[in-house]
Amino acid sequence: MAETSDHDLMLAVRAGELSRLGDLFERHHRPLFGFLARLIGNRDTAEDLVQIVFQRIL
Repeated sequence: MAETSDHDLMLAVRAGELSRLGDLFERHHRPLFGFLARLIGNRDTAEDLVQIVFQRIL
């Protein structure tokens, strides 16, 4: 079975299926956190920024 695309997940979130945001979070949290932690050099700030990104999606 094919994995749901990010685009389809975002459309579902926009349509009110907020649980699908959890799918996006699980898919992208670790890589986004790693990128931000390397860029900023502070793990706590990177985690805060990841949370802000997903809050903004809502």
